[in-house]
Amino acid sequence: MSLPRMIWVLLALVLPVAAWTSEASDLVFADRAPWDPPATGLVWRISRDSDAGATQSELLLEPRTDADGSQILQMSERNDAATRPLSRFPISAGDPVVVYFLEALTRDMARMTGGSPFYIRNRIRDGMGAGAQVTRAPEGVAVVLTPFADDENAARMGGFASLSLRFDLGPDPTDPIRHLRAETGDQTPTGRPYVLDLTLNPVAGENGQ
Repeated sequence: MSLPRMIWVLLALVLPVAAWTSEASDLVFADRAPWDPPATGLVWRISRDSDAGATQSELLLEPRTDADGSQILQMSERNDAATRPLSRFPISAGDPVVVYFLEALTRDMARMTGGSPFYIRNRIRDGMGAGAQVTRAPEGVAVVLTPFADDENAARMGGFASLSLRFDLGPDPTDPIRHLRAETGDQTPTGRPYVLDLTLNPVAGENGQ
């Protein structure tokens, strides 16, 4: 995904949420800038089960120096075959990993159901409102939303009406999100539940921020 595309998606998702805000949106879209990952970068393991089958890959967020000398973040996706650059962000970016997760989910769902990505994004954004569940514990905070549970188009969603999104954050919500998961309780057109799971690899001696 190109940088302009990523920025457009970030604005489309974050700015409308910020207009009304909720506890869930404040946590998921917490200001995690300026990013200061270790030299080796931050790595999220990606497990995905969609119409492309079950796949495993990694999402990399690595510090780089741009041609003008400014510090940036390079986002790439790596699998056994290759490493594919996705986009670059300023270190002041809010959270490009959340943007990647939500846009990957939106594109998968739109492709698998024939639905509008704009409608899907709006429903996910609205799901960050009062219906989202926030659970606090000493080890961190969990945010869960089910944006399509009462959707009037549920019958045409091919199992995605049962979609739930879960974000597991540490005690400090401005740290990188540890775990992001989207899954359906029902079967999708593939004959299997849909899953998109991102899990942050531990970084020895670093909190990544």
